[in-house]
Amino acid sequence: MLLVLKWLDNEVIKNRDYNLMYNADRKIVIAIDEAHVFIDEKFPIALDFMFQLAKRIRKYNGMQIVITQNVKDFVGSPEIARKSSAIINVSQYSFIFSLSPNDMADLCTLYEKAGQINDSETDNIVNLPRGSAFLITGPANRTNIKIVATPHVKEIFEN
Repeated sequence: MLLVLKWLDNEVIKNRDYNLMYNADRKIVIAIDEAHVFIDEKFPIALDFMFQLAKRIRKYNGMQIVITQNVKDFVGSPEIARKSSAIINVSQYSFIFSLSPNDMADLCTLYEKAGQINDSETDNIVNLPRGSAFLITGPANRTNIKIVATPHVKEIFEN
């Protein structure tokens, strides 16, 4: 795990250095799917990496995408909740798909310092239809969106 995380960190730095050296505008994206798998109080290295990367990657012309289905894991211990909240606080965009009412309390805890989730938004998130998401682009900028697949993407997933 340490080797992979160090390699990713080096790639982000190399991309920044390349952009500076060649006056380029290359982007770098690190997507962390099933992020809840990497959150473990006994082995905090992956969460620490996501926490540090979230603070730095936009300055390095990059983007970190954190994807999870288990919001509860992000609010485990106070230290995990602190780092998870910090990751959310520096996020430029949040896409929140439908959640069960049981998960909403955890989501609201994560967003306490990032503009909060009010009661009407909570009801909205719980009742989102498939293919829709609640989009947060800033503390006061929130809306519902519907994700529509292009015919090509539909074909890939349906066949």
